[in-house]
Amino acid sequence: MGEVKIDEVKDKYVSDHNHKDTHLCSDPPLLDSDDLRLRRRCNIGMAILLTAMFLLICLMSTSDIFGTPYAFDDMVAYISGTNFAKHGFVKLRFLPVHFVGPMGDAPRYYLHYPPLPNIISGVAQSLGITGLMPMRIICGLFLIAGMACIYKALSHVAGHFVTLCGMTFLFMTQYFVRLALSIHHHSYDLLFFGIFLLIFLRTIEKEQPAKKQWLLCWLALMLSSLSSYEYIIYTQLFGWTFLLVSGNLRRRWYVLIFLATAPVVGVALHFLQNCWAIGFSAALEDNLGFGFWQGGLSAGRLRYMWVMPQNIVRRSLYYYNISCISLVIFAVLVPVLKKQKDVVSQRRFYAALLGAIVAPMGWLVLMPGHSIKHPHIVNQFLPLLVIALGCVVACMLKLLMKKDHSRWHKVLIIAVLLFLIASQVQNFVKNHLRGYYRSPENTLLQAIGPEGLPADAALLCSLPPQFAVNTEFLLQRQCWTLKGTDITKSRQPDPDNPRFSQSFLWDECLIDYLTYTINNDYTLKQLYQYLTGIISDDCPLRYFLYLGKDGYTNNPLFKMLAANCPGRIKKIEPEDFGSPRYIILFDISGLQLPMQERPVLADNTKQQQLEGVFPPLKINGFEERLNTQVRKYHLFHVYRGGEGMLNYNEYAVKRP
Repeated sequence: MGEVKIDEVKDKYVSDHNHKDTHLCSDPPLLDSDDLRLRRRCNIGMAILLTAMFLLICLMSTSDIFGTPYAFDDMVAYISGTNFAKHGFVKLRFLPVHFVGPMGDAPRYYLHYPPLPNIISGVAQSLGITGLMPMRIICGLFLIAGMACIYKALSHVAGHFVTLCGMTFLFMTQYFVRLALSIHHHSYDLLFFGIFLLIFLRTIEKEQPAKKQWLLCWLALMLSSLSSYEYIIYTQLFGWTFLLVSGNLRRRWYVLIFLATAPVVGVALHFLQNCWAIGFSAALEDNLGFGFWQGGLSAGRLRYMWVMPQNIVRRSLYYYNISCISLVIFAVLVPVLKKQKDVVSQRRFYAALLGAIVAPMGWLVLMPGHSIKHPHIVNQFLPLLVIALGCVVACMLKLLMKKDHSRWHKVLIIAVLLFLIASQVQNFVKNHLRGYYRSPENTLLQAIGPEGLPADAALLCSLPPQFAVNTEFLLQRQCWTLKGTDITKSRQPDPDNPRFSQSFLWDECLIDYLTYTINNDYTLKQLYQYLTGIISDDCPLRYFLYLGKDGYTNNPLFKMLAANCPGRIKKIEPEDFGSPRYIILFDISGLQLPMQERPVLADNTKQQQLEGVFPPLKINGFEERLNTQVRKYHLFHVYRGGEGMLNYNEYAVKRP
């Protein structure tokens, strides 16, 4: 009987060993190594990967503000942080103010997005950290910490080697390369989401998890809701899906109810800040901006949903170099490729995989308008990318290491892996120094710089509203941009109505107010007081900066300014701009006087200015700064939309 049992054990071992080899991607991809040894090697590999990530962030942080696709976000985070450090957190109600200059009793608070990144920017600048590079490195450390948490979390359900393969692929994507430099909410999002994922996946199945772990998870979700709204829906959908599929719903449903209160507290705190700043009625009417973009909680959702699939596919192709549809297809095939050792591990893996598929749909359905407008929303597919791509890559690597596998199949696998790596490296090299939104207008503003114009002078500018923050950040002075060139709707500002929508950096009627000021007995002092709430005997609003191209003399706005205000001109003809550009600085300080006391242009001067003939404008250091920008960033190729660049508004639905 003893010999029979030994033979049975041998047969069972041989059968199990052969059955294990038939799995294309069992968890240990290193042959003849136990789980502990594999885990240690993968952890060392991940540590090396995270170190390489950090060194790359330090290297890329030397680029200018346009080194990321979210230069706008970084500018407002920096400007608002400067205002916190200069004017105080309490005075500004812990809310960001996106403009440079003195603060009145009611600054133009930005109310539509959580303020935590701006507050951290203010704390850093209060401590003397004012350079863009160290601020980027600090946020890069937050990003690295978030990546480490995501690795530890997903390795618990998908295996260490699979997760390492997925994280390595993520490291080579444009998502990491572009957003790693951001000082706004992107790094904080990954940090708080990673903490949630780590605690949730490693604690939810314990018999008696420590309460302090759930409190830490709750705190991470609350801080996440104060950084951005984008993971509020994701974490809930992921949690409920995971509990349902893993069979833990009855035992742990109350945990998700408790965690759901975290973003409620965060959003409520933000709303109370808004009430503190502008009053309850105005804050309630503003509604945190959720009704602003159609498709949020307002009408027009179907129009956005119609263009959503193609839009998300294009964004995922650019940021991940792979379509989100492909990720879902891979995810469907993953259970065939990856086998778990026991039923519990298998259910846990399926639960995490299904949660990673379902969770992204929440934000896309609830806020399609926001998703269309902001390309970074592909961050919702990040866990799916790590699991699905990680399994596929791990599968190919294991097949490659099999000694008895077909030689030509190995050649094919090597070719696929090399192509995958080469395409990602090409995207990185091609796009590292290009920058987004490095248009001729932004480059001219960089070349002018803070020292290129008279000190302590506020400006009006002919650029459209999307350049409002850029102008203030690059020129470091108060500046208002104008919407359109229609000067036929002259109107007087109404002091009984709010000066601005509290969340915007421009007044859509400003061109009407300027037209009224020029043609009527209404002064710049009154207009400045209307715009800022500040009464000033010496009004700093003295200049109008007009940036134009060939044919600018036909512009109605230019004609009005040229007929009433003296100006100076500078012509720029770099080859990379494609056509000449013109900088005209109009002196509008005469409009500070009553109508009958204003200086009047001589007829010949007026005629010459209407024809585009002005005295030359001298800007110290302009040519040197401009040549540096043109030489370093190849502006014409970038602005014309080089390969890989996307027109983010191509599929956007315009608001009525």
